[in-house]
Amino acid sequence: MHTLKQQQGMATILLVLLIGITVMLLTATVAKTLVTNREAGVAAHAQTNAQLMGWAGVSAFKEYLLNQGQSNATNITALNGRSITLRSEANKKEIIAKNIRVSGCAAEGADCTVTANISSNNLSSQAATTIEVVYNLTLANGAVAVISENSAINFGGNTVFSGATLIESESPNAKVTLNVDGSLALNLLFKTKNISELNINATGDVYIDCGAQNCGDAIINVTSRGKVTLLTGDNFGDIKALGTVTLYTSATAKNIQSIGNVELSGWSKADNIETMGNVTVSASTVKDVKANGWVSLNTGAKAGKIESNKDVSLWTGSRSQDIFAKGEVEIHTDTTAGNIKAGKKVTVTGINARAKNVETLGAVELWLGGKTDDITAKGNVEVHTGSTAGHIKSAGKVQVIGLGASAQDIYTVGSDIDVSLFATSGSTYKKQTQLSASFNAMTAPTVTINEQSIRQGISDSTAFETKVDVTVYKQDANYIFTKSGKFDRVYLNQLKNKTNTLTYIYENNSQYVLNADGSKQSINSEGFSIGDYTYNGKTYTGAICLTMTNGKCSSEIIGYLPRISIGKTLGIDDDYGYGDILKRWRVRSILNPSALDNATLAPGIMYFEGTLEFAGAANWQADSLTNAYTNSFLAEGEIWSIAFSPRIYAPYEVVREGAEKVGLICNRRLKTVNNADLPITATTPATLSERYLVPMNLCKNDNEFLLNMDKNPDQTNKKVTIDGKSIDKLDLGRVALMANGQIHIGACTRIYGDVLSRKGVTTSAACGITNSPNAITGNIGTQGVNGGLIANHVMGGTKITVPSKNGDGSGTPGTGNGLKASSSKVQWSRYL
Repeated sequence: MHTLKQQQGMATILLVLLIGITVMLLTATVAKTLVTNREAGVAAHAQTNAQLMGWAGVSAFKEYLLNQGQSNATNITALNGRSITLRSEANKKEIIAKNIRVSGCAAEGADCTVTANISSNNLSSQAATTIEVVYNLTLANGAVAVISENSAINFGGNTVFSGATLIESESPNAKVTLNVDGSLALNLLFKTKNISELNINATGDVYIDCGAQNCGDAIINVTSRGKVTLLTGDNFGDIKALGTVTLYTSATAKNIQSIGNVELSGWSKADNIETMGNVTVSASTVKDVKANGWVSLNTGAKAGKIESNKDVSLWTGSRSQDIFAKGEVEIHTDTTAGNIKAGKKVTVTGINARAKNVETLGAVELWLGGKTDDITAKGNVEVHTGSTAGHIKSAGKVQVIGLGASAQDIYTVGSDIDVSLFATSGSTYKKQTQLSASFNAMTAPTVTINEQSIRQGISDSTAFETKVDVTVYKQDANYIFTKSGKFDRVYLNQLKNKTNTLTYIYENNSQYVLNADGSKQSINSEGFSIGDYTYNGKTYTGAICLTMTNGKCSSEIIGYLPRISIGKTLGIDDDYGYGDILKRWRVRSILNPSALDNATLAPGIMYFEGTLEFAGAANWQADSLTNAYTNSFLAEGEIWSIAFSPRIYAPYEVVREGAEKVGLICNRRLKTVNNADLPITATTPATLSERYLVPMNLCKNDNEFLLNMDKNPDQTNKKVTIDGKSIDKLDLGRVALMANGQIHIGACTRIYGDVLSRKGVTTSAACGITNSPNAITGNIGTQGVNGGLIANHVMGGTKITVPSKNGDGSGTPGTGNGLKASSSKVQWSRYL
């Protein structure tokens, strides 16, 4: 029995154990409390850190808005709907401005509000916060940076580029659209420069040969209502056509969509092909093919997955991955295919003809060394001499016949199995009432191609048209020359004399004058005279006056058409003339070359009832830098600019040579051909003003363009009607040449401004020794009316430069006038 002492000892042990457990529990509780408090402190610190990051993001996005807006206010409106990462450290911290919403920001002084959710996330501490903030920005007009370009060149009628031709952009990485209402051919030596994408839309066929220079660095996307043919280029992008698409000689394209056939040959490449027609690939590579028609891979062709609503055939040396065909599939000698699913017969024939698993609603035939893995067929299966198959499941008859023919296990439903003539098979020959539920459920593969979507996309991209008619702009011209008046008379329109402050107006084929008080007075129905005058004892040409006697002005000179002291060479006016035989106007600078600061003619918009021809100074260099015009030229007939290289600036384009050049249009001083100022009292008759007449529809003041010829008072677009259709009106200050007939440009002509023709354009280099080859820096638009077989022919040496788009129309790379942000501030904020 236990003694009392022994019991006391046990009690002591139990007490010690109980006390120990209690202490342990207390210690654990205290430890847990300490750990919880520490974690809470860490969590609080992390959350505080996330909030501080959030407010740092609020400040950072404020500065981001100001920096972007100071460059160009369009950068602010472009943020609408976007997210901007302000800070990002891998697996540590990130700050993002999300759900950006922009309101207003359309005009100087108008409201400009940006709302954003500034999200900060401390990833390592698993703490985050979001602050909704509203920013107010102040906008002002000023010099802005041009960030991106997206310009269009529009040709009406069939268009051909031949020889070394170039389309470039003044701004890097521009996206340029080339619209052609007709067929387009970009022949060998065509090139792009400073363009990231050239998007071609044509209503007719498109032919492009890029040669070894790849047409430059631009990705060329083509959309055509006709057929598309591409040769030798690595930079073709997405191709869409209603007709056949053909790639030759190493042409490489991305995705191809076509209603017609698609053909690749000569080591060409493409990514995905989707077509309602047939596909032929010869010695070329394509990733995936979807075709409503048949697909044929010929010698050396390679393809990824092939889907067809008709037949698929692989010929000698071709390769493909899986094949899905509603019709038959043929795999021939030295070809390889992946898994095959077909609606009709599958044939694998020839040495090294290989396919993986075959599943078909029709028959399967293996001939002369053809090989497959397993076969599942609702029709008969035949494995002939030298051919090999895996497991065979068939609802028809199975035959393994001939020397070297072999198969593994064979399963049929109520049909014969014939293994004979030295053929071999697996050990299982089974006739079953049914093979499997999945076997019975087999259906023919089908390809779904949204034909309507393809057609609609092509239709939308080619639903463009160019309307040109100079006659609707006659009322906007400053100098109007008529066939009846020739160069003896001219109508003055929206031209102001700076001395007597009278403004001359053309209305209803008559000449009027606006007095300083705004009252209108009729002058006559013939316009003003252009006559001779005397200066320093010599007779010169080109004075504008109301009356003329024996070819000489007999009333005060209110202005001049050409520069001062222009005379005659061999009896021909050095500055202008009218040819009675060809019935055309000629403006020229035969004897005295003209610089921009003292251009050949008075500034403004010139209108001619008929054909206009330019001629520069006759010099062996034929250099356009010696013959300058600062005008917009409009002609009801053709325009020829091919003799001795004129250099033509549309009125707004003079600022290319400096912002101060606005004065050459709006405040140009009368000078002699030697650049000496004209003393107006030294002419006979007297000259009324020391300045050229000011074109009021171009000029806001002496140093600023008006820029509103195309705008209503509320800044909406004015409209004109051409061929019964209402279209946006043009601001002629940006137009260099506009004609209802063909425009011919060559002989190193340099044009700054838009070139527009109702018919078409023909260009060529065809010049003498010069450092300034011909170029058109501006937008081109032709309508193609009666353009003939080729309405537009851009020949060797021609350069078309797409200008930078700026508010003042200057086209100076990288800069222009527009809205920019002058300040930004936080209006209010809250935690979300």
